[in-house]
Amino acid sequence: MKRPDPATLTWLALLALTLAGVAASAHGAAPGARVAMGLVVAALCALKAELLVRHYLHAAQAGPVFARLIRGFAALAPLALAVSALREGWLG
Repeated sequence: MKRPDPATLTWLALLALTLAGVAASAHGAAPGARVAMGLVVAALCALKAELLVRHYLHAAQAGPVFARLIRGFAALAPLALAVSALREGWLG
């Protein structure tokens, strides 16, 4: 049997992380659980961003400035999710 190519494996990993994020966001009615689940979703988003940058955007082959820009941009969504979860917990 032929081994799947890296793009297929990456896509499957992204699919699994998306499903894990949906499952994590479906739990947690208590304020503490909502904050924890928000942080879990932010961590899953960070993993997905890393997979996208590494396997689809090929940041390693880009120049150092472009690679830093891509990685910085990819860090914004997980960071915003984490800040939002913490803010909700504090103001909640």
